[in-house]
Amino acid sequence: MVYSADDEEYTSQLYGVPVDGSRDPVVLNAPFPPGGELQQYIGRRFRITADSTRVVYAANQEVLAQVELFVVPIDGSAEPMKLNAPLEAGIDIYIAFDPFILGPRSTWVAYRAYTVLGQSNQLFAAPLVGSREAVRLTELETNIHYAFTRDETELVFIARNELGENHLFAAPPTERGEPTRQNGALTSFGDVLDFRVTPAGDRVVYLADQNTDGVNELFTSFLQATPARRR
Repeated sequence: MVYSADDEEYTSQLYGVPVDGSRDPVVLNAPFPPGGELQQYIGRRFRITADSTRVVYAANQEVLAQVELFVVPIDGSAEPMKLNAPLEAGIDIYIAFDPFILGPRSTWVAYRAYTVLGQSNQLFAAPLVGSREAVRLTELETNIHYAFTRDETELVFIARNELGENHLFAAPPTERGEPTRQNGALTSFGDVLDFRVTPAGDRVVYLADQNTDGVNELFTSFLQATPARRR
């Protein structure tokens, strides 16, 4: 079991304990600098991977003025590892709404962060195990809608292009490259508003005013395959 609680100095810490009570709780996070603690978002302070082996959390663990992303074994058998790419001074990972998502196979995490102070939020993916560095998937501004496919081979997301249009893209989390646009051509002032990846992971269904501005319709597209068609 994993939970967060304040210590005697009212600092929010991350704890792990076996559900059978066979040993005392252990602190999972590394020591915080004075004033540092777990960061809360929509009532959550951490996420547990689907295989229940690791915990991912956001905290100003190393630098008080900088919120970063960390992963630690759920049993506390190893020290936490930082997941995010290096950040400039004064820049945090984005922790409003859902700040990060975990892949269903427990191997990848996706998060948004500024790369330069004052620029737009951009999307990154990082492996939960190993020493590989986080990858920035696009230089476009991304919004809060992004999701892994079931096999984690693709990360699907909505991003704003240079014209101010919100399009639907997909990209593998393993390397930086040019993401593949999934939606059809948008009418003037049209935008992709939301999407869901199908359980099989081979299609994406999205909501957009693609053909007529202000008329929201549902479309489906094979990931990286055929042009979108209206349902």
